[in-house]
Amino acid sequence: MTADAEELAIARFHRGIQAKMAVGEALAVGVALAADRIANTLLGDGHLLIVGLGCGRHLAALLHQGVVHGFGFARPALPALLLEADCHGIAAEDDPLAAQLRALGRPQDCLALIVPDPVPPPARGLLHAAHSRDLPCIVLCGAVGAELALATPDIELSAAAEHQTLTLEIQLSVIFALCELIERHLFGGSAT
Repeated sequence: MTADAEELAIARFHRGIQAKMAVGEALAVGVALAADRIANTLLGDGHLLIVGLGCGRHLAALLHQGVVHGFGFARPALPALLLEADCHGIAAEDDPLAAQLRALGRPQDCLALIVPDPVPPPARGLLHAAHSRDLPCIVLCGAVGAELALATPDIELSAAAEHQTLTLEIQLSVIFALCELIERHLFGGSAT
């Protein structure tokens, strides 16, 4: 282990901290609104439908885990569904995730869509499918999603950073914040 490697590791941690601080304050209002929307969806007999594209698939699984089972304390499970692509029996021209969303989505549900930067083409089809079912959407994306067709009730959480790995770090922090705020809303106590 060289001193150069240690310095590079420390510099990388510092870049991550700086990126989160630069974007964190701008995201705070949107994160609070998104957590409130998800909590109210769950209180209103709705489900949180979660989809991740690209690297966002891993973050979607983590959000699903946090909403269903939580991270901080033992509590009842919450209704969230992680939608994943299964291409068996789906026509080639139809995106399997959009097909699942159209089949399962109800107006009292909410879609959480996690997309990397740049935004992959299926994201637009997923948003269109959600809007066709009157689902409000929360979109956690890298760059500002101007290229996405967001509707008025949708919430965009843009975690843009200079590098994709930093964007993913910010998105991870957003997911943990969402889970803590949802638990606080539903079960009381203070978010840690």
